Amino acid sequence: MQQDTELLQHLLWLQPHFISAGVMDASGDLIDYRLRGEQRQLTGLNVADRDYFKQLQLKPVGTFVSDVFRGRGIGEHLLFAVSAPLLNEQQEFKGIVQASVLLSSIVEQLQPDSISGSIRAVLVDNKDQQVWSVPVSDSYGQWLDTSAAQYQPGESVFHRSWLTPVDEVPLNQLGSAIIRHYQTDEGWLMILHYQLETSLLIYNGLTLLLIGLAVLALWLLNHSAYRFARFFTRPLQQLIVSMKQFELQSQAPFCDLSQQATAVEFQQLVDEYNAMAIRLHQAGNKLEDLNASLESRVHSRTEELAAERDRATELAGVKSRFLATMSHELRTPLTAIIGYGEQLRQHSQLTGDELEQLTTILRNSHYLLDLVNDILDAAKLDEGKVPLEQKPVAIKKMLQQLCADLQKQADKKQLSLSLQLDDALPEFVVTDPLRLRQILLNLLGNAIKFTEQGGVEVQASLSSSHRMQITVTDTGIGMSLQQMEKVFSAFEQADSGTSRQYGGTGLGLHISYQLAELLQGELSVTSVLGRGSQFTLELPVREPDFAEPLPSPEPVYTDTAPQLSGQLLVVDDVADIRRLVVGLMQPTGMTVLEAEHGQQALEQVQTHAVDLILMDMNMPVMDGVEATRQLRTMGYDVPIVALTADVLPEDKADFLQAGCCEVLTKPIDRAELYQTVQRLLQAGQQRQEASKPIAASNAEITDMISQLRKQYVAQLPQQYQQLVDLLKAEEQSQALALLHKIKGTAGSFGLAAIAQQAAVLEQQLKTNTPADPTALKKLAEQIAAVQSS
Repeated sequence: MQQDTELLQHLLWLQPHFISAGVMDASGDLIDYRLRGEQRQLTGLNVADRDYFKQLQLKPVGTFVSDVFRGRGIGEHLLFAVSAPLLNEQQEFKGIVQASVLLSSIVEQLQPDSISGSIRAVLVDNKDQQVWSVPVSDSYGQWLDTSAAQYQPGESVFHRSWLTPVDEVPLNQLGSAIIRHYQTDEGWLMILHYQLETSLLIYNGLTLLLIGLAVLALWLLNHSAYRFARFFTRPLQQLIVSMKQFELQSQAPFCDLSQQATAVEFQQLVDEYNAMAIRLHQAGNKLEDLNASLESRVHSRTEELAAERDRATELAGVKSRFLATMSHELRTPLTAIIGYGEQLRQHSQLTGDELEQLTTILRNSHYLLDLVNDILDAAKLDEGKVPLEQKPVAIKKMLQQLCADLQKQADKKQLSLSLQLDDALPEFVVTDPLRLRQILLNLLGNAIKFTEQGGVEVQASLSSSHRMQITVTDTGIGMSLQQMEKVFSAFEQADSGTSRQYGGTGLGLHISYQLAELLQGELSVTSVLGRGSQFTLELPVREPDFAEPLPSPEPVYTDTAPQLSGQLLVVDDVADIRRLVVGLMQPTGMTVLEAEHGQQALEQVQTHAVDLILMDMNMPVMDGVEATRQLRTMGYDVPIVALTADVLPEDKADFLQAGCCEVLTKPIDRAELYQTVQRLLQAGQQRQEASKPIAASNAEITDMISQLRKQYVAQLPQQYQQLVDLLKAEEQSQALALLHKIKGTAGSFGLAAIAQQAAVLEQQLKTNTPADPTALKKLAEQIAAVQSS
């Protein structure tokens, strides 16, 4: 404290313009304070919100001069502050020392004794407040409109000529005065304002004087030319010859006069020329040495940069390998956790508390999986390794499906979720459906997550510049200007409290922003703290050509175990994963065999008739890639599906090149697993049936098909009633699956009319259109007609 007091007293004595000084600690709390002429104790004062504290806290280097402000501890006077950081022995920030200057005092002390009335000077701070002016004005501390026409440069005059040594002189926009702007290091602005009439008067006087002096000089030069020529012509010519013969690489001739020059000044010129020649030769030698040294240094630096480049490339490879390893090591246990958790939730009789605890485990497991996916996506975006796919996308259908998928989350929080589609929006646009869905899902998920009351509104329209605009508006917590500035940065959320309350990694919007740029679009945000936010995704619109094939209908996924047959081999070195696959596939009716690594898989296929293989790629003894290659080399053509935690695009390409038919990633998606296995088994059975010799007679085959057709027709009314019940219960996904089944089976038995009508109803449900009662009635009539025939 004694040291701080002496520092303040010395500061006030050293600078008479300072009216007060204080020392603040690292938190902005006042430690000691001195007012010129008295000692006043201030308590409870904190300056952490002042610029002169915040700027030095962020960058404790040098000094800081603040804008004009009104004092808090010494009245309501207008002041500006000068502050410097206080550092400890480890150069760490421990506080500041600050002095205040009374604006009225500095204005009076800096007034000149006399000044022309045609000149005006104004000094303003960063907020355009007047700090000082000439002549003195009682408006200091007030705001000055520096954008006014009298303070802004307009046309320029006095372009450079033999009479005017300046390039140009700017007038103000009114043309009444010469204007000059000077910017200080602190960002303050000095404006100098000269009345044009006075300046022109002085300029004209100087011009006349210059002309007079020029005429006099010409007369004197003409009068003295002959005398100067006699003394300087001969030695000057000899000097010129020596200068023309001068070369830096050779011994240049010196100027050797046969007799002394008559004028003393010219003799000095000759001596200086000879001395200059000596210095230039010495400098030339040094320059050659310097060039040699510089070449050596450039070569050395080039080698260092090449080494740094190789090291950076190696580090990038290490980073990629680390991310791949991290993803694999996390996905493998997550596969077991999520898989067994979902099985327990579906098939176990759990109490309310047990079910809630299991739901918490699954929710956090999915959160960890999302974190792994976000980190991988961010890394791929940084490395520019995100492939884009361009194909027609049913944009309206995608938005409707997204809103339908998230409706349950909105209903759980009692929020409204609405969708408005512009009629001008095309039915299909060409873009990357996966990345577009990822952006929209993130925006909608965030809007619901950060909204507690009100709702979320989605609008899709076509702008006047033929660009698609999709806005997601919520009535949630909103953001301040500072929060909006960093909302698209990686690992950034509004504050630590937001992360604790709502969760999240801070990577979603960062990834969405970069994906929008990859799609040649833009993602922007407007928000009001406490009132909500609006995110706008703007993308170019390119409609598909007629020659471009429209996207095929998306497959209907269901997590219900299908009825299958045959033997399935699961190859994985983790016993938990093998048991999980066994638990998922046994309800389908398939026989599931197990192998711990690729070598055991080769042995299993030699002793068992396996119909399909689920192969892990990263295993000891023999990995899945090598096992797949050897199986294909042996002529083994049954489907091999890679079931792996390696999700990088280059990894998937390697698996497919080795001979895998599909790549499924861990954690296991049951619906995708069932759909993939069912599709591959059906394709394999069709190939086997096509290659079997015809053992039965045509009559036997016809009779068998006729019996199967009768059995199928007999159960059609039951399937129709099941379809009606599903539509009444609004079970759209199950109704779609049933219609897809009816369409395929009826077509197989030659019931083309029923198959066609089922396809019409299926297409209506896929576009979120309610089933047409007329179409349902027509399907019933066609079923009745088939049964009566």
